[in-house]
Amino acid sequence: MEQNNQMVFWDPTAASPLQAYSGQIQGSLMAAGETCPACSNLQGAMTIVGMPGARYGRRQGPVQKTDFAPRFGLAYNPSQKIVVRAGGGLVFQPSALQVSGTSGGSGDDGFAVQSNYQPSFDNQTSLPVATLYIPDPLLPASAQNPFPTGYAIAQGQDPNCLSSGACVQGIDIGGGMSTAYFDSYRNPYSIQWNASAQFALPWSVQLEVGYLGNKGLFLVNGDPGKPFDQLSTNTLIAHGCTVGASTAQCTLSQQVANPFFSVLQPGSPFYVPGLGLGGSTVALSQLYHRYPQYQGVNSFRKPDSASSYQGFTLRADKRMSNGLSFLVSFTDGRQYDNGASPVGYLGPTSGTYADQYNPRAEWGIGAQNLDYVIAGSFVYELPFGHGKQFASSAGSGVDKLINGWQLSGVENWATGTPIVLGSVDNGTTKETYGGLSQRPDWTGTSAKLTSNSYKRWFNPNVYSVPIPYEIGNAPRTISNVNNPSSQNFDLQIAKNTAFHDNRYNVQCRVEMFNAFNHPNLGGPNTSLTSGTFAEIQSYSGNARRLQFAAKFRF
Repeated sequence: MEQNNQMVFWDPTAASPLQAYSGQIQGSLMAAGETCPACSNLQGAMTIVGMPGARYGRRQGPVQKTDFAPRFGLAYNPSQKIVVRAGGGLVFQPSALQVSGTSGGSGDDGFAVQSNYQPSFDNQTSLPVATLYIPDPLLPASAQNPFPTGYAIAQGQDPNCLSSGACVQGIDIGGGMSTAYFDSYRNPYSIQWNASAQFALPWSVQLEVGYLGNKGLFLVNGDPGKPFDQLSTNTLIAHGCTVGASTAQCTLSQQVANPFFSVLQPGSPFYVPGLGLGGSTVALSQLYHRYPQYQGVNSFRKPDSASSYQGFTLRADKRMSNGLSFLVSFTDGRQYDNGASPVGYLGPTSGTYADQYNPRAEWGIGAQNLDYVIAGSFVYELPFGHGKQFASSAGSGVDKLINGWQLSGVENWATGTPIVLGSVDNGTTKETYGGLSQRPDWTGTSAKLTSNSYKRWFNPNVYSVPIPYEIGNAPRTISNVNNPSSQNFDLQIAKNTAFHDNRYNVQCRVEMFNAFNHPNLGGPNTSLTSGTFAEIQSYSGNARRLQFAAKFRF
C-alpha cells in the first residue's frame, strides 16, 4: 500500500468510460464509412487504489495467501564411507510487484507525466511547432513560449478529474497500456529437488555424484511484454494482409478518420497533451484492435513465464593434506524457458512473443543455457624447506629462499550459450501481425557445420527473410549450434617468508589472469541481412594480465 493511494491498475474487462460517448464515436465511424468491431462496447478502465469500487481496496492486487513453501530433506548413511542425501521444496522469490508498480515500471499512470519540448518535426526546414496533433493552426514553439499547448497534467491529481471519476478511469486512453496491466499477480516461485551421493576415497578425497532439478513458475517476463492487443489472423486475411502479399495489398496501414479525435481534444476529461490518438487520422488497423482506444496493450514485466532445468553434477574435493588441496566439478545440464530475462527479451523479435496467440512456440532451449561446465581450483605448497619432504635439513639462509612457496590456480571452462538470431524486417508494418521485427525463416536443415571456423561459424544458407505477413519459423535459439566456448585459467605464485618464530610474515606474489593467454572468441554476427552473417569478428574477455603485490603480516 502507498500512503497517498497514488497507485493504479487497469481492468481489461471493465466498461470503458468512453462508452458514454458511444453515440459520438459511432457517428464518426458512420460518417467515414468505417468499421470498428469493439467500438460499440469498449472495454478497459483504470482504477486508482483506495477509491470507491476499487477491487482490492488500497492495493494494486490481491493478497497472496497461498504462498506456502514446504521443504523436506533426508540423509542416509549406508556405510561409514557413503552418504546419500535428497531434498526438495518450493522456494518463493520476492514479489514482482514494487511500490507503485512492477520491476522496472512505475505503475503510477496518471500521477507522473512529462511535458516534452519538440523544436522541429522537419529538420528545422520550417517554423518549429509544439505538436502535430492539433489540426489548425499549428502553434509555433519558442524560447518565450516553449509549451504553447500547455503542460501535461497528472490526471490522477487533478481535482476536477477526481471529482468526475470519468477521467480517472480513462487514464492512458489514447496512449499505451503497459505497466498498469497485471495479467498475473502471482509471486514467482520454483519447485526444486536434488539427490546426491558422497563417497570417501583414499588420500582425503571426497567424490560426489548429484542430480539437480528446478522448475520455475510465474517468472517475470521481459519488456515490452506480451502483445495482448495483437491483431488476429482473420483480421489480416480480411484486409489482404495474407502471407506473401505486398504491402500495397494490405489495407490495414492506410490512414482513415480517427473516431476518437473529438473525445480526446482539449476540453475532454480524457485530454492529455501529446497522446498518440489525438490526431485526426489513424491507421485502419487501429480500429480492429481489441482495445482500439489504446495504442497497444502489453503486460510489461509481469510474472507469466516459466523455465525448467535438469542437471547432472560430479565433484571431487581434496582436503588440505601433504600441502595439496583441490576442488574440481563437472556439470551437464539443460535449461528451457519461454522468457529468459525479466529485463529485455532474449529472442529474435522486437522484445516480445512473435505470436501471442501461440505462446508454445516460445518454449525452447534457454538463451542462457550452458551444456557443460568444468570448474576447478587448487592450492599447492611446494615441499621444500624445514618440515617439508625435501631439503628439510637445509641451513637457515637456504631455507629462507626455498621455503614458503605456494602455487594456486582457478580454471573455468564452459560450452557457449545458444545463438540467438537477430530480427529481420520482412516489410510488414507495425500495425499488423508480428510487427517490423520478425524472426527469420528456417529451412529445417541443421545449421551445424561439419567443420566450422571464425569465418563461417554456422551455415547461414538455412535462414532467410520471411515473406511479408509471415511469422518466421526459426526457433528462439539455435539449439544445436552454440557460441564459442570460453576458457580461463588464473594462476598465482606466492612466496611467504616468516620471521621471529612466525610472528611476522612477508608475502610477495605474482597473479596472472588468463595465465596462458588463451583467446576466447566472441559470438558470430547474427544479423541475417549483414554481409558478415555467421562470421566471428571479435574476441571476448581479456588478454593475459599480470599483477604484483606484497603484504606484511604482524
